[in-house]
Amino acid sequence: MKKTLNLRLRTYKKCKHEWGTFSTKGKEKRNAMVNELKNMKLNNPDMEQLRCLLIGPIGAGKSSFINSVKSVFQGYMAHGALAAALSSKGFTNTYKTCYIRNGTNRLPFALSDVMGLEPSEGYGIHPDDIINALKGHLPNGYKMQTCSNELGVPVNCILPVKNYHEEVGLDNDMDILILNAISQIMNFANDCI
Repeated sequence: MKKTLNLRLRTYKKCKHEWGTFSTKGKEKRNAMVNELKNMKLNNPDMEQLRCLLIGPIGAGKSSFINSVKSVFQGYMAHGALAAALSSKGFTNTYKTCYIRNGTNRLPFALSDVMGLEPSEGYGIHPDDIINALKGHLPNGYKMQTCSNELGVPVNCILPVKNYHEEVGLDNDMDILILNAISQIMNFANDCI
């Protein structure tokens, strides 16, 4: 159940790209997408939650994406995952699972944040850590090993996203792009269980 994506693109009223056309108009559409994810039923009744491991290069926006998703569901700007502003070095160096809340309950999915991939040998997340995270063998707070690694991502697994990082308030158009990405990820994962 591996899904890797992180692109930061500009938000448009209609975003036409090789991925398709996304209409970002309407608070009703945004609210419907939020409710669909809040009420998502997992295909396997024995599973309580889907987990998505975000993997990508340093500065790709993995932590910012987690904050953006949390912001959409909380209704205010969230900063649960610490994100580096302008750094050539990775900020995240421990494994952390971020749970999204629906009131007092958790949503049926969580996002896991890891150290970024780096082109230099001896830096970035170690391939063994990725494998252990995918198997669910890493505890929260696990200190990442470093090693270079390159992963190819199929184009159909790349979705347009604009993360909240400079904004002081929520934006409906950004919310819909974020919700579209997390919906696609969770639907793909749910199909695999």
